[in-house]
Amino acid sequence: MPCIPIKGGFVCINTAPAYKYKGFIFENHPWYGPIKLKADGTTSARCGTRFRDVVKEWANLPIEEREKYQVEI
Repeated sequence: MPCIPIKGGFVCINTAPAYKYKGFIFENHPWYGPIKLKADGTTSARCGTRFRDVVKEWANLPIEEREKYQVEI
């Protein structure tokens, strides 16, 4: 994970793959879990019940099926 130094510390850039499933774009980070994204790749602060249900449904798919939904941002 590449990191950028900033005053007083550093920021690490997330390199988790992004997925688009049933209208939602998200990363499934191994440490933080699913992170909802906007179309431009920035994180979205709003994550409702529908988002959690869709991610849970995606997570229950076989790995090969999940990979079909991977997108570039």
